[in-house]
Amino acid sequence: MVKLRTAVVALAVTSALAACSSSSSPTSSSSSTSSSSSPVASGTSTSAAAVSAAAYAEAVCGDVTTWKDAVQKEATRFQQDVKNATSPADVKTTLEAFLSTVVDQTATMVADIQTMGAPDVEGGADAHAALTGALADIRTLFQTALDKVKAIDTAASTQDLATVLQGIATDLQSGSKDMQDALNGITNQELDAAFKDTPSCTALQS
Repeated sequence: MVKLRTAVVALAVTSALAACSSSSSPTSSSSSTSSSSSPVASGTSTSAAAVSAAAYAEAVCGDVTTWKDAVQKEATRFQQDVKNATSPADVKTTLEAFLSTVVDQTATMVADIQTMGAPDVEGGADAHAALTGALADIRTLFQTALDKVKAIDTAASTQDLATVLQGIATDLQSGSKDMQDALNGITNQELDAAFKDTPSCTALQS
């Protein structure tokens, strides 16, 4: 059976991460151990009333859609802002601001899904923990990228800066695949059916 539930979420994650990795790549205008400031506990959920599979699918896909759209909007804004950068320091400041915003947006998305609680299906708690754990890892991925940007020496040569930025882009692309694999590894027949029948989830495939 096609793992539609995780496939649509993974698709959104990959799309958002691709936008970020593209934005983090060196551009012509850029002559140019992860630490978490406000960590989201992986796989942790607060006590909440159990929700139906349909309601869970609707909420998860709604939160992921909101997050994906926000990240892609920030990526577009960054691409515009970096065109106005006149020095490596400007590029660094712009990229820091972009990644800081994405870290916060991702933390909000994960927290919203965590506090929703597990779906009221057999194996729901395990599926919920696995899903929130994988999504929390995305925040860590962005935080790691942000830490690397903060460590950039703007006095270095343009080639050195370009190498660092390309490395960050590569890390995001690699992280995209890792997150997709983790999400695709979550299976639950009842939730799969709910995600398949939920319009906001099918919309993520378009």
